[in-house]
Amino acid sequence: MTTSLFPWITNGPLIAVQVMSGLSVGMFLFLLSVGMSLIFGVTRIVNLAHGSFYMVGAYLMAALIEVLPGNPVSFWIALVLAPIGVAVLGGVIEITLLRRVYRRDPMMQLILTFALILIIGTLDALLAETLAKHRLAESRQEGVHHIMSKTSLLDYVIRGARIAGRPSLAAKLRALRPLVEPGN
Repeated sequence: MTTSLFPWITNGPLIAVQVMSGLSVGMFLFLLSVGMSLIFGVTRIVNLAHGSFYMVGAYLMAALIEVLPGNPVSFWIALVLAPIGVAVLGGVIEITLLRRVYRRDPMMQLILTFALILIIGTLDALLAETLAKHRLAESRQEGVHHIMSKTSLLDYVIRGARIAGRPSLAAKLRALRPLVEPGN
């Protein structure tokens, strides 16, 4: 299908998908910039560490789901507790670190919040390495020699299907387990 206005456009649906993709990325960047402007306007702190706090919240949510009993209510409890945990962490960081740079040069604020990104990222790497070593030790005890394989990812997807109330999807995914488990 060609149009008289743009004769080189031959795939209309592809163009529509690309336009929608561009609009969604543009809206995301707009929300990000408005959020940064709002935070800076209210607190007068340029906080670059928001993404790191989101990551901590995601880790906390995953850890709470693992610790709490395996019923659908556990997800909702973790969904309430994880943001509270991140808020407490944010409060501690605000009281101990950010209050010291409120009246200083904005460059000091940037350096401090960038340092928080690096510190939280390093702690993330250490945690991931520790978890990988723990999983390796567990898998060696079971006679399986892999770390974070498709099997463990599949287990998380199966849990997510169960939590979302989709037992038929979970059963279909469990049927795939022999295909992705090494050694079977």
